[in-house]
Amino acid sequence: MPLFVLSAVRAEQASSYHEALEHPVYASNDIALATQAKLSSLAPFATKTLLMKILCLQHDPLDGPGSLSEWADSKGHSIALCLICEGAPLPLLESFDLLVSLGGPMGAYEVEKYPWLTTEKEYLRQAAAAGKKLLGLCLGCQLLADALGGKAFRHTCKEFG
Repeated sequence: MPLFVLSAVRAEQASSYHEALEHPVYASNDIALATQAKLSSLAPFATKTLLMKILCLQHDPLDGPGSLSEWADSKGHSIALCLICEGAPLPLLESFDLLVSLGGPMGAYEVEKYPWLTTEKEYLRQAAAAGKKLLGLCLGCQLLADALGGKAFRHTCKEFG
């Protein structure tokens, strides 16, 4: 969603450049013309969306981001992989906009067998507390739920796929 600057002290979301110009704040006061002039100078930027830096936490060297990577490329977003399962260091929280915890063959409850799951759950808690956008896929969803107070546990039936 594009961000439009409506004055030096106020920023609001608007669905279009023209909607920003017609905002009620500017229809009824003396700074309307000055604000419209400022917005006009920003017109080339008004239709561009902000690009995201996406970090994917990968739990298996053979189970990567797949079509998520294709989507990110098509939208101009950058994507970085962290093979947490191989002990790769976790990047600083400031280094990404969206954190995606990918899938894997293990369960979120298997912390004794895969000790790095505990590290990832703490990282997910920190990212949530920092207001980062989070997405969990398969195992990543289990980890995110567990990190934020939910429960992930082994089902009584074997799961395939």
